[in-house]
Amino acid sequence: MQNPSDPDATYRTKNEEKHFGYVCHSSETCSEKNAFQVITDVVVEKNIVDDSDLLEESLEDLKEETGLETMITDGGYPSEGVRETANKFDVNIVSTNVRGKSPEEGNLNSNDFEYDESGLIESCPMGERPTSQKLKDGDLVANFDFKICANCP
Repeated sequence: MQNPSDPDATYRTKNEEKHFGYVCHSSETCSEKNAFQVITDVVVEKNIVDDSDLLEESLEDLKEETGLETMITDGGYPSEGVRETANKFDVNIVSTNVRGKSPEEGNLNSNDFEYDESGLIESCPMGERPTSQKLKDGDLVANFDFKICANCP
């Protein structure tokens, strides 16, 4: 039942958890080159609005106001619309996990790798560097030496 005193508050089930009210999304700087970090954007919305829609709407302003080049997000933000908008404004989106799934125990996921400031892989969890990699349409494709990976635990 909706609260009649707050008709904008909403109810949603996400990942089998019940959520009431609103969502709040924020962006902040995170560069070691900055003397301090700054919150650059805050959005409060009904909790039935998808994370990717909020990011897609914010990208142009973030680019204009901050000169944003690379944005690191969690797995709820990437979408085709976000990729298209990011490409339009020349922003590299780096997602830290696969949307909607938790990594299976014992399997590698993107959080296990080391990245440089541009979002490219510096090394795998065993310290190996990719033989090649490219970032295209918001997707990172990296290749590693098969002979080394085939013997990796």
